Amino acid sequence: MYYVVDIHNNTLGSMESFDSLEDAMDQVKHLAIEKRNGKDLSDDELDNLESNFEVFDETDSDNIWCIAIGICD
Repeated sequence: MYYVVDIHNNTLGSMESFDSLEDAMDQVKHLAIEKRNGKDLSDDELDNLESNFEVFDETDSDNIWCIAIGICD
């Protein structure tokens, strides 16, 4: 089982479960694009998602967010 978690300023915003890693990654992309008002992910962000299963933005110190995939057996 894969879990997509949305964390904003150290607070859990939401969590959803998915049966496949592909579906979880699609949801991370969707949520990240939504948070960025439609702006696509950069190549570096996509690479980070592929290797670390997360996308984050810390450019605004008052508004740090992370969307990550957790794996649970």
